[in-house]
Amino acid sequence: TWSVGRDRTVRFWNPADGAQQRANDLPAAPTAFAMSADENRMVFALEDGKVRVVNAADGGAPVELLGLAKPATH
Repeated sequence: TWSVGRDRTVRFWNPADGAQQRANDLPAAPTAFAMSADENRMVFALEDGKVRVVNAADGGAPVELLGLAKPATH
């Protein structure tokens, strides 16, 4: 289970006891979100106009998606 907020933090929770397992800080506040079909990747459009991908399985640091001709919008 996970949550994301305007505080720029993606939090991963243990559904059994509600304890936070880990957290990732995004470099800007999210404006849009999508989950991959296999639920392994979380994709965020951010206020800085860039797109970041977070590995949902291990919560690794956000990776910037390169190659966009224009800033991402929602």
